[in-house]
Amino acid sequence: MKDLGTFGKTLQEMRTYWGITQKEFAHLARVSPSLIISIERGRRSPSEKSHRKILYALNKIMKEPGRKPGPAALGFKNKEEQLRAENALLARELSRWQYMAERWGAELDKANARIDELKDILGLREKKILTEESEQQKVEALGLEKIPPVEE
Repeated sequence: MKDLGTFGKTLQEMRTYWGITQKEFAHLARVSPSLIISIERGRRSPSEKSHRKILYALNKIMKEPGRKPGPAALGFKNKEEQLRAENALLARELSRWQYMAERWGAELDKANARIDELKDILGLREKKILTEESEQQKVEALGLEKIPPVEE
């Protein structure tokens, strides 16, 4: 009788680990839900055929691509509790990214202001250079010498 309880308990632990109800597992194993309930409670022992079906279903679940452990495997009582915890984590992550975006946004605004400042300075210098070059061209066109700037 001790083996019945051990197998049933192991079955229940594995089934809940993968987040599958007794009814869903029974369907996968192609046995009756009442058999799964009885086995997990240690009341019944599966026949050899049912035992193979149960083991095959467990193997199938574990090897199924994309299958993730259920809420119990992660320490949650149910899916709702798991979703609340995941939402709390996502909310914290979102607020962290919002803070970073605001911080970087302020830094970006400062950087853009500095870029504009530098463009203005560069533009004025380019204008001055162009003005000096055009003055030089006018002087040369007239055949005159450029008068050097007066130093103070």
